[in-house]
Amino acid sequence: MCTPLPRKKIIPLPGEGPEDVVVDREGNFVVGLNDGRVLRVNPLNGSAQELVNTGGRPLGLEVLANGHILICDSPKGLLDLDPGN
Repeated sequence: MCTPLPRKKIIPLPGEGPEDVVVDREGNFVVGLNDGRVLRVNPLNGSAQELVNTGGRPLGLEVLANGHILICDSPKGLLDLDPGN
């Protein structure tokens, strides 16, 4: 018996070079792009909202316990983003 392949869905992004993706408290994807933008992406319809442009290259993301997003950016270093503001 063959195991069925998992379903996959491609979510187009309005930019290039996503390096990392995390899921925020509301279930949205948060992704950093090579032009410095950090986007919140709705996984159901693919709509994207720019949260911030770091002016660098967001390479790593982590959602913190307080809901903030820690961004590891080259060359800016560690940035703390409050997505509610």
